[in-house]
Amino acid sequence: MALPRFLRPLAALVGALALAAGCAPPAEDGDASVDAITHVPGTSTESQSIGNCWLYATAAWAESLHLQATNESIDISQGYWTYWDWFDKISDEPNLRAVRTGGHLAIAATLGARYGLMGAKDFLPDELRGEQSQRQVRALAAINASLASGPLSVPGAHADRRLVRAELDKAWALPDTSKELLDRVFGPAVERRFDTAAQRAVKDGTPILAATDVEVSYPKRPGTAPVKTTLATAFHDWDDQYYRMQDRRTFQIRVQRALHDGLPLIVSWFADLNALDRGSFTRETLASSDHSRERGQHVTVIIDYQAKTKLGLLEAGKTLDPKVPEDKLKLDSALERDAVIELFRVKNSWGTTRADRPSLPSSPGNFDLYLTYLDGPVSTCSDPDVTKCKENTPLDAVYLPPGY
Repeated sequence: MALPRFLRPLAALVGALALAAGCAPPAEDGDASVDAITHVPGTSTESQSIGNCWLYATAAWAESLHLQATNESIDISQGYWTYWDWFDKISDEPNLRAVRTGGHLAIAATLGARYGLMGAKDFLPDELRGEQSQRQVRALAAINASLASGPLSVPGAHADRRLVRAELDKAWALPDTSKELLDRVFGPAVERRFDTAAQRAVKDGTPILAATDVEVSYPKRPGTAPVKTTLATAFHDWDDQYYRMQDRRTFQIRVQRALHDGLPLIVSWFADLNALDRGSFTRETLASSDHSRERGQHVTVIIDYQAKTKLGLLEAGKTLDPKVPEDKLKLDSALERDAVIELFRVKNSWGTTRADRPSLPSSPGNFDLYLTYLDGPVSTCSDPDVTKCKENTPLDAVYLPPGY
């Protein structure tokens, strides 16, 4: 049977997220996209501490779609998905000696379908105290120590799923309540899961949710009313669209239409920190840099854009209401072929206070990706010697719903 479109392998993202101190946890609740050309309801910005930005982007996307369906905010535990990602990697690879934190949306969708999701307050309650999860840093060091020279380094240990779970529980320093919940729903050796009928996980009476339980909403085609469905359906329906394989302006218009309808859009792109200045990635900054900073594949969520149109500049951060005739004309003009997209604004997973990666002063936690940078060509590899790298287009793919 063919895989759902959202589960198609994304080769460009395998082993991605090479940026040090990768993706992040929650700050204060709030809408990150108030005062924008397009209004994409969202939850708080979080700050990754390891290279799992792909899970932070997936969580932000799911939280936004759920908020639009229910007017209720949820805080999905990225740590919960990270825990299960490591469990699958260790169990499936008998010779694994260090966990790779990188991944892609196909894996995220599989994790969601297989293990569902859990609120941050239920999986690791003490992680709610800060914007960045140091627990994930400690867990990664502990599980890699077990893989290198501890119980999981013994030949055949990875086949013992009960042992793998026990080592993960210890590495994460899971509270007894969380361990008991995982045992109850999935079994100590993970005998059950949500995506199989034969030994389906039973979550009754627990805060663990199956993807089929989580209500979301989004339009089925541009300009139409949102339709309520489940996160499981969204995982299946949304499709990866590759920028380099399409006419660029046509691609941009598809993205704009989705943003006009208030949809969060997961985007994969090459983040070269040498191009970063005051919350913006530009080719001009990259050209004047000494190329000493980190770079690697990254995943975030597009929430807004800025465009030059025949009616003037539409600035990111300046709200337009499609119900107001003058604003509707401006939005329509931004969709014309001769409009020029200057930037896409993204909700990132680097938090709001990182001195080494400062976000936009006017929009904490968000970054502007200028098309001069995204269109490239720039060197898109993580080799310190950029002369050894081929030049490519930094913007890789955007995940769009059906009909867009």
